[in-house]
Amino acid sequence: MSLLLRSPVPPDRRRRVLLVDAALAVVVFGLAGGAVISVPAAEGSHRAATVLALIAGAALAIRRVYPLLSGLVVAATGLVTLGLVLADGRPLFTGGLAPAVQLFGVVSLMSLYALTAYAGAAVSRAALALVLVASLAVVVVWEGREHIDWRATLFGAAVVVVLIVGVWSMGRVRRSRLHELQMLAERNRALEAEQAGAAERAATEERTRIAREMHDIVAHSLSAVIAQADGGRYAARTDPAVGVTALETISTTARSALSDMRALLGVLRDDEPRDTGAPRGVVDIEALVDDERAAGADVTLARRGRARPLPTGLGLTAYRIVQEALTNVRVHAPRGTRTRIELGWDDDELTLRVEDAVPAGADPRPRTAAIPTGGRGILGMRERAALHGGSVEARPTATGFRVTARLPLPAGTGQAPETEKGSETGEAAS
Repeated sequence: MSLLLRSPVPPDRRRRVLLVDAALAVVVFGLAGGAVISVPAAEGSHRAATVLALIAGAALAIRRVYPLLSGLVVAATGLVTLGLVLADGRPLFTGGLAPAVQLFGVVSLMSLYALTAYAGAAVSRAALALVLVASLAVVVVWEGREHIDWRATLFGAAVVVVLIVGVWSMGRVRRSRLHELQMLAERNRALEAEQAGAAERAATEERTRIAREMHDIVAHSLSAVIAQADGGRYAARTDPAVGVTALETISTTARSALSDMRALLGVLRDDEPRDTGAPRGVVDIEALVDDERAAGADVTLARRGRARPLPTGLGLTAYRIVQEALTNVRVHAPRGTRTRIELGWDDDELTLRVEDAVPAGADPRPRTAAIPTGGRGILGMRERAALHGGSVEARPTATGFRVTARLPLPAGTGQAPETEKGSETGEAAS
């Protein structure tokens, strides 16, 4: 039963298709009604044939929505009608069966077209064979069995065969067209799914990037704020001026972090884009070092080679790697730790090295205590470097810890001179 009710028409189009085919069935009903009226009352078999044609015509209302069920109804009523024709024995053109048979011919052709276009290939071939056999049988008995004009019969058979095969061929063309449309729709759905997947991946990558930026901004800024708050709290007892300086540093650091967060989160807004300021880059590392010194850290910055301007993404990566390394020093290294930052410019690579050394007799307590970390600092640095084909190596040394990042320089940056601040080579002492 499920096979008979299988529909090739999408659910959203079935209502419209049913209305169109029902209108066609109404026309067939009208023709069948006229045939019933024209048949004499005594001709019971003729009336039965006309009623069967009426039922077959009604089945046309579902010929596209449920082609197998419609075709089965037409075939069953057609075979019964053919039996009535053969049992009657009189020439059809003089008997009362002619109107019903002619009506059945039209219904059969329409059903054959629907089965060929909307059902499977095997069903369409079976329907073609059945319609051909039934139609040729009707042609043979059209003028009666006793006086057969074979020339006229052969001509009529040829016309019928051409007509039936022509309708069947049109159904095949329609089926081929429907198959092409179906394949096109499937390709469109696959393309839409691929585009949706690409958009989802892009959104995920953007969320990951924003989360990484937020981690770097918040971790660095809050660790600096906590370090200043802890130091200022104890120093203010003996020297209030130190406490004021610590509060000023906290204010400056917090304002800078707030500005960075606003710039970062501004890209998430749906309204018109706005200028969020230039992103951080290599030239901003010197300001980062100055902030660390202002917070009481012992940090030096050295440069090797000739600095060059970098693409925005690569420059931001270099800045964030140094920032994260300094944050790790502040959080984990003992008080009094000396930190050395080196920017090495080679022909095709930028090397960033952040190394801390704990002097003998230094206070073993970290500069900032009880700051929980998620353990993603070094992983985040490696992920950033990997986006640009670089690498990050982090390992302990005899006196502390060293982070080394190597970032390949894009082609075309080797000859351009550095035009921004911080291009000179040398070392800035604390």
